[in-house]
Amino acid sequence: MASFVGLAFLKPIFFFIFRGEIRLFDSLGFLVLYVIYISVVIVGRIIHQRIRIRPDDQAEILDDNNAEVLPDNDAIFVPKHMVQTNPSSEDGSSNTQQTSSASADDLDTIVAPPSERWLHWRNFCAKINPIKEWRNIQFYRKLWNLLKAPVVFLFTVTIPIVDEDQENKGWCQYLHGLQLVLLGQFMTFATNTFSTQAFLGFQLWQLALIASLVAFIVLLCSSTPDRPPIYMGLLAFIGFIVSVVWIYLIANEIVSILKAFGVFFGLSDAILGLTVLAWGNSISDLIADVAIAKQGFPRMGFSACFGGPLLNLLIGIGLPFTIYIVKNGGSVVKVGYNNMVLVLSAALGVALLTSLILMPASKFQATRVHGIALMALYIVLLTSNIVVEFFY
Repeated sequence: MASFVGLAFLKPIFFFIFRGEIRLFDSLGFLVLYVIYISVVIVGRIIHQRIRIRPDDQAEILDDNNAEVLPDNDAIFVPKHMVQTNPSSEDGSSNTQQTSSASADDLDTIVAPPSERWLHWRNFCAKINPIKEWRNIQFYRKLWNLLKAPVVFLFTVTIPIVDEDQENKGWCQYLHGLQLVLLGQFMTFATNTFSTQAFLGFQLWQLALIASLVAFIVLLCSSTPDRPPIYMGLLAFIGFIVSVVWIYLIANEIVSILKAFGVFFGLSDAILGLTVLAWGNSISDLIADVAIAKQGFPRMGFSACFGGPLLNLLIGIGLPFTIYIVKNGGSVVKVGYNNMVLVLSAALGVALLTSLILMPASKFQATRVHGIALMALYIVLLTSNIVVEFFY
């Protein structure tokens, strides 16, 4: 399905390349293609699940549900020293005079437990600490932890995180309150809108500060250090939005650096995007997809290889151009056409067409031959693009 959508995506590309402009109909076409892709994937998944559960399988499931429940042999083992028992005397009466009554010497050695407030502050310091590992690690890992500590610290104090695997979903009242106070200022700074004039003569950073303080007060009044608020799931959506702003900020800086390299070495934007930017943007996806496949989920990794680029292509092209055209009253956007753009589009079509042919030919089994063919095809297409860039 991804290959079909990719080939359909090439049609509007060639259309506006040869026409030299992008209209509102073209940009909306990219968005519609992605909606069709997601709809087909969801419907196909539902149909696939219904086909897999045949009537015979349903009968077996019902028989299993009506079967006698056997004792669980995988009971949790609890060591003896962790079990608190109340030993009884020989005549069956419980012995009330136990070690609970300590001597005066023992009372002097008992240390009072730390207060709850101190425990909460210690939890806050542990979560805000950017260096999680230090002891018993190699020197190069210590150096790496020191180098990334400033960036990790900025991420920690601006991005709220809700972790389902941790106790109370990773709730820390002090840390989440600090994040609510700082994230508004960060977003106005990252989007370069902090000095934008809003209503009543306020600047945008001032309104963001007021909103952050109000949200902080609401958080303190509706939660305790031990109990997260009922709307904690909302913090996950806020963290997602802040993460998108971080990606926007980092992407802009990377593009600026690439443009500086292009000016210094005399390289075009197309060749920089084809090599340096594409590699930097896709290496993380490559590592994640390979790790998922090695853990026993090859279909998930394979789907991510197509789903990620489709999101970047269809939404990444359709949404910005649609917003720009709507803001400018429907004016068309001129597209620069050169040999590199034509070769890149043709290379994308060849790669998608290759997968569209090889997958049905191998009965949708991802074989080693298929993988080698795709890697060889990437090398050939990359070489062709570089030759076109420097010699034509």
